[in-house]
Amino acid sequence: MFGAPPPPRETAQKWAAFGVVVLVAVGASVGASKFKKHYEPPPPVDPPPYIPPESTATPEPSDDPGDDTADEPDEPPPGEPGTPKASLSARPAWGKLDIGVRGPPTQQYAPQPSQPLDVFLRAHPLTTEIERGFVICRMQTYGKADTFAGDDLHVRATFGTAPIVASDGAEDANLGFVSAPLVTLKKNDAVSFEVYDRDVFELTPITKPTVKFFGAGSGLSSTDSGASIECRALSGDSLQSAINLELGKSDALVNKLGKRRLDQTSPSWGWPAADIVLTERATGDAAALNGWDDYRVRSRVSKIAEQVKRLEEEKPATFMRLLAGAGDQATLRTATVKFSGLECKGARCVVKLHVKNTSDMAWHWGAYDTPTAYVATEKSAGPIPAMLERPDQQSTAVEPGAEVDLRLVATAAKLDLSKDPAIVGVCLDDRCVALRVTR
Repeated sequence: MFGAPPPPRETAQKWAAFGVVVLVAVGASVGASKFKKHYEPPPPVDPPPYIPPESTATPEPSDDPGDDTADEPDEPPPGEPGTPKASLSARPAWGKLDIGVRGPPTQQYAPQPSQPLDVFLRAHPLTTEIERGFVICRMQTYGKADTFAGDDLHVRATFGTAPIVASDGAEDANLGFVSAPLVTLKKNDAVSFEVYDRDVFELTPITKPTVKFFGAGSGLSSTDSGASIECRALSGDSLQSAINLELGKSDALVNKLGKRRLDQTSPSWGWPAADIVLTERATGDAAALNGWDDYRVRSRVSKIAEQVKRLEEEKPATFMRLLAGAGDQATLRTATVKFSGLECKGARCVVKLHVKNTSDMAWHWGAYDTPTAYVATEKSAGPIPAMLERPDQQSTAVEPGAEVDLRLVATAAKLDLSKDPAIVGVCLDDRCVALRVTR
C-alpha cells in the first residue's frame, strides 16, 4: 500500500548527508562564537592618569644624511604621577628657559612653550574638570596702555593650587600667552589672572580678574574693559599626541647633536653651541606640556647631557693635536703672525705677537674680516678669547706692509700660561692656525 521500503544503502546515504549538514551548522555556530569572543573588544577602561600609551612619534628630519632616530621604546617608571614640586626637582641646570621675563620671579617649575599660539590652537576649550592636565590661556588687550603702539604684555596666572606662572608677549602685539602643566581644576576652583603693559622701567597694571571654574560646559574665560582672556586645555590622548610631537623634534635634534665633532681649525673648536641650545629648547617644549619629571623628558635630558659630556671630553685631545703642529709663526690671508714672548705677573699673563699686514688694504686687529686670537691649554675649557691689552690699539689701522707689536690678555679659570703647555690661536675667515707659547 505504501510502496516498497528504500534499499538499505540509500537510507544510509541520506542519514550520512543529514549528519554532515548538522555538523557543518554546529561547527559554524561554534566557530562564530569563538571568533566573536576572540575579536570582540573588551569593555572600555579609563587609562591611568599619568602612564600614557606607548607612541612611535616620527621626528622631524635632520639636516644630516643618515639621521637615525630609532631608539629603544621608553618604559614608564613605577610610582605616582608628576606634580609641580616633582617637576621643579627634576629641572636640569639649563631648564630656566624663560630668561628675562619681567615681574616678580616665579618657580619656573616648567617652561613656557616656545610656540604658544600653535599649542593654543591645538588645545580644546576647557569645559570639563581636569586632573594633571595642561592649560594655556590667551590674553588680548585693546591697545589702550601705549599711546603710540600696541601693548607689550606681561601676563601671569594661578590655576587652582598650582604655582603662579608668568610670560612676556611679543612687542606691540596686544597679545600674551601663559601656560602651566600638571594642573588640576575642579568645580568652583579659583583661577587668577594678571595682565600688565611692560614699560621701560615698570609694569603698568591693565586688569587682574579672578574667576571661578564651574566645570562641565562652562569654559574658562574672562572679559572686561582691560582684556579678553580665553583658556584651553590638553589632557588624555590630545595631551599625549602633543607631547609625542615635541619629543619627536627633540629626538631629531639629539641625534643631530650626536653627529657633531670638534673642529680644531675653528675659532670655537667647532663647539656646537647653537645646536645645544636648540636641542634644549625642543626638550623644554615637551616639559612645558607635562613637566620635567615626565620619564620621557628625563630620558631626553640625559641624552643631551651625554652628548655634551662627549664633546667636552674631546677638548684635551683637540688641544694636543694643535700643540703638536704648532710653530712660532704662521701665515694668514692678510697677515703674517709671529709669537714674540710671554710676560706673567701672578695669574695675569700677556701674550706678545709681532704682526705684519701683507694685504693691499689697511685693517684693524680684531675688527670684522681681520685677524683675532685665542689662547688655550690642555686644562682650559676650550679656546679663550684673547683681547688687546690696550683697547685703543684696535682702533689703530695697520697699513699695508706695516708691522706692529701686539699685547694680548686672556683671563679664565684653570688657565695658567706660565706653567702649562699653551698655544695661541690666530684666526681669519673662521679658520685658525696655532702658535706654540714658549717661555
